[in-house]
Amino acid sequence: MNRRLLLQLAAALSLTFASILAIAAASRADAAGIEVRQAFSRASIGQATSGVVYLTLVNHSSLPGRLIAASTPAAARSDLHMSERSGDVVKMRRLETLAIEPGEAVAFEPGGAHIMLSGLTAPLREGDRLALTLEFETAGVLTVEVPVKSIAAGTAAAEDGHEAH
Repeated sequence: MNRRLLLQLAAALSLTFASILAIAAASRADAAGIEVRQAFSRASIGQATSGVVYLTLVNHSSLPGRLIAASTPAAARSDLHMSERSGDVVKMRRLETLAIEPGEAVAFEPGGAHIMLSGLTAPLREGDRLALTLEFETAGVLTVEVPVKSIAAGTAAAEDGHEAH
């Protein structure tokens, strides 16, 4: 191989490695004081075209934070949703924004706030990872890597160690 080709290959590999490190660091880092913890998605069922992402947002800053959008290449749409129970009926409603007060944590979890993925580009398979970009009103943009866990992830059965595989 000639020297020029080797240099180009080395440069390309270093850029790829730097990108991987940046995504990994972003999952632990913050966008102007906002930290993402415990992000995960559930594997999709059969030919389902929708999915869900759960996570916890922690505001380490002294200013209120406001999540205004989420997106991922894994889905055509990513919307902030809230599940609400009224008697025996559970309804989902779309949220325009979600506030995170200074020093507070907001958990996106089953039965509550979540990020709804619509129009999946491919099934979400356990063990895969997806890139999720979160946009904050004043804190900027944060991209995190979200692991895809089992269909039962985040349920009581999963917490008890009886997670379905």
